[in-house]
Amino acid sequence: MEMMNFTYRANEYQALIKQQEKGEAIHFKFTIMNGGLEALMHGCNKVVFQNGKFTFNEQSTPEQQEVLCAVCRSILQLIKGPVIF
Repeated sequence: MEMMNFTYRANEYQALIKQQEKGEAIHFKFTIMNGGLEALMHGCNKVVFQNGKFTFNEQSTPEQQEVLCAVCRSILQLIKGPVIF
């Protein structure tokens, strides 16, 4: 597990990130260290990076997708690979 900073709506937040490699995919689970955002993301805190792309829950709301994209941008800095949303 590692702590990561990310920017969402011009504010800085922290998230605890756990990553697990499964074949060619990297699965990330995160916990945001902000009560309001953590509540917003309840049940929508996992992303998968595979073949240069992030995928996440298609049932997420537009606001959740905005947070997910912000988290993915910071995860990308950790893995240093190309990304497509």
